[in-house]
Amino acid sequence: MLLKLLAIVFVFLASMALFHMAGNLRSGLTEIVLKFVGVIGTMTTFALLVFYAISIYAWIGAGHKADLINSEFGTSYSREQIFWAGDVIEEIREIKRQRIEINGDLMKKTD
Repeated sequence: MLLKLLAIVFVFLASMALFHMAGNLRSGLTEIVLKFVGVIGTMTTFALLVFYAISIYAWIGAGHKADLINSEFGTSYSREQIFWAGDVIEEIREIKRQRIEINGDLMKKTD
């Protein structure tokens, strides 16, 4: 995660450098191209920072969710497993619950 943040900051700094270079140049096409690339880079870094902020929130939440699931069910899920496959883990747990409920009902009917 830290490397991604550093890459985003690098792209932002490069975009700002392009703006600065475009301000110093007085030739038409080069100045336009540098400003265009600078604007695209700035918009991209803004979108990536928003995405990164949302991802950090989900990353922290995945750690807390992993702790809760591990303490409740005695498992050893990691933060990464919950972050990337949390929905799959929840779906498997729900299927297991339904199977236990069905088997429990069938056992009660046969007794």
